[in-house]
Amino acid sequence: MKYCSECGTEIHEDDLFCKNCGIEIKEDKINDDESFLESNKIKVIKDKKDKNLNNIIYLVTGFFIIGIILWFPIQVVVPYNVEQSYIIQQPYIIQQSYTFNEKWHQILGNDTAGYIVPPRHYYWVNRYLNIHGKNNIVVFGYIQVSNNQIINFSIIDRITGEYVVRPENILSGTFRFVPYNSGYYYFGFYNKKLYTINVSDIFIKMTWDVPVTKYKTVTKYKTVTKYRVIIKYHKINKHLYQIL
Repeated sequence: MKYCSECGTEIHEDDLFCKNCGIEIKEDKINDDESFLESNKIKVIKDKKDKNLNNIIYLVTGFFIIGIILWFPIQVVVPYNVEQSYIIQQPYIIQQSYTFNEKWHQILGNDTAGYIVPPRHYYWVNRYLNIHGKNNIVVFGYIQVSNNQIINFSIIDRITGEYVVRPENILSGTFRFVPYNSGYYYFGFYNKKLYTINVSDIFIKMTWDVPVTKYKTVTKYKTVTKYRVIIKYHKINKHLYQIL
């Protein structure tokens, strides 16, 4: 059996051209079975080697390209946590003291029964004034004489002997003074008349201020620094193999 030396197709004795490749059949273009098989074996081995070499080249080239891609740096956005400080006005409550003057008083005399003052005589009403530890002291009051009669009225500091209210002829009226000493004060009535005079009403009152400390709830504010964790982002260069 003979074969075409070009394509290996089987040819017959009377064939002038190859039915497959169309080459003219000559003696030098014809291979017998043995020579054909040998040449075909060599060709197959060569093709296999070429194919293996190509596969190795493709494989090496592929690994090289993949290595370049994996090594090539790319820019990525990476989150990170930071502690951020911020300032607030924090309220707090205190008991705040405050002082004010509270008005106190003492009734030193409130006699509506009256006093009988004989003709050409004095009548003294003694009252003790204790001003120790008191502030803004004032003594005041009023007197009333019956039957529209007039009497001489005065007030004397017993310690100094001085008038704190000068003698005055009154029918009725008020008085007011500031005592400067603790002790007795004389509220005097002098009847200049030749008949008896009745002082029907006398009222004496002392007032003063007492400092009083009280407390009230007050809300105040103080500056406080606090911290909170927030997420920020920054761009970094990474290789693709690090990301994968």
